[in-house]
Amino acid sequence: MHPRSYWIGAVVVLLLACASAARADINVVTWQLNTESCNNCSSARQTTVSIPSFQAEDAVDNTFGTAGATTAYDFEVVDESCSFGFVFDGWIDESPPIESAGDLRLVRSVGSMFFRVSPDTDLRYLLDGVYALDGDSERFSYRVQLTDLSTGTNLFYNNQESMLASGGTLELGQTAGNAANILAGNLAGTLTAGHNYYFNYSVVTSSRANVPGASTSSGDLSLHISLGTTCGNGVAEDGEDCDGGECCTPDCTFAEAGTPCGDAAETDCDGADVCDGFGVCDANTADDGTSCDDGDDCSTVDACVAGVCVGGPDETDPTIACSADVVAEPAGPDGANVSYKAPIPDDNCADVTTVCVPASGDLFAIGDTSVACEATDGAGNVTECSFIVTVLSAEEVVEDLIDAVHALAGSGAFNQGQARSLIAKLKNALDRLAAGNTRAGCNVLGAFVNSVYAMVNSGKLAPEEALPLLESAMAARAALGCDVADNGSVLKLAPKGRR
Repeated sequence: MHPRSYWIGAVVVLLLACASAARADINVVTWQLNTESCNNCSSARQTTVSIPSFQAEDAVDNTFGTAGATTAYDFEVVDESCSFGFVFDGWIDESPPIESAGDLRLVRSVGSMFFRVSPDTDLRYLLDGVYALDGDSERFSYRVQLTDLSTGTNLFYNNQESMLASGGTLELGQTAGNAANILAGNLAGTLTAGHNYYFNYSVVTSSRANVPGASTSSGDLSLHISLGTTCGNGVAEDGEDCDGGECCTPDCTFAEAGTPCGDAAETDCDGADVCDGFGVCDANTADDGTSCDDGDDCSTVDACVAGVCVGGPDETDPTIACSADVVAEPAGPDGANVSYKAPIPDDNCADVTTVCVPASGDLFAIGDTSVACEATDGAGNVTECSFIVTVLSAEEVVEDLIDAVHALAGSGAFNQGQARSLIAKLKNALDRLAAGNTRAGCNVLGAFVNSVYAMVNSGKLAPEEALPLLESAMAARAALGCDVADNGSVLKLAPKGRR
């Protein structure tokens, strides 16, 4: 069985002068580190962790973690180009080894440091850390705190407990897990000249693994302290226009006006986003009320509102072209069922409905009837038109027959004598009707029909020329309500062609 190892690290980096300059001293008053492991909580092993120092005048001190042990160092911070560092780290091999599944494993690392900034110059700090939970059923808790003791305020405080899956990570400043997690302050800021500070951390991982020796954990925590500005630390400091963001250059100066940023898509109301020259990504939206096209044919008076093209209500009336007036012959005393061509509407939108009253195919009484048509679009805009349907009376049909006979005679369809005979019958029918003698009028119209039929049978009139005359005469008889008995020969009419 392989022993299991835990590693928890904390790195504190302080920038040290490389050349003569205005000094900014940090006096570390006390610091200490404790790291321990608990195997099934039946035995504990405390490990002393060495803290190497990279200053030649300071010796390595291996006593940290021992009760009451303190060591004082004085560090100079002048220039960002050099660095000083010390490392807290510890490897703990489980001893004795885990023997059975379900054993509780725990590793804890705690560290603290009191330090004082010299009264000459403010300094900058930057906190960073990430923790990886590599095993199963890991419970992870940590507390990181940086406090200005001179004012009693926490510059940064993050305290939380989390259950993460195998392979999960947790970054400093991130909250996860239960509702009791606390995150306050900033990861970067100013250390005020002459103030006293307290930095401490506590990291605890525990698991109850299903397989002996199955889980490991690791972490890395850093406190960086520097003099003046540090471009790239995410904090806009004195001498920097900015530090991070789309409109900030790698040199921490504002990007030039017009530098692309944000959304590059362009619409009528929202141009490609560009930097304004002062670190802000300008949405480059058009002024409210600017005309635009929202792509909807049904909307009108489109205008920009907060960078979005908004269509106004549809205020365009549809157009409609009604049929020309319609004239029809009667089919009976009540009139005729008349069909007409439906009007054709047009609109900026497709959803237009048309209604005409009376409808095409309805029964129209003898005389003039007005047809009203209405086109309505989806927005409720309405346009109307109308036309007249005229169903001729029996007298009007007969008068038209007289004109038709004159026209046929003029075209040479038959001679003037035949025309005079037919016209005489039609005028006689009008006289009888004018006198109120409907029955006599019916009989005379029947005689006209028989005469036309005889001309067809004798070959004096072509069937196609006779048919309109016969249909109109029958329509006049229908309007009068003529009975078949008024002229039985009418039923025998059937043009048979020239002989």
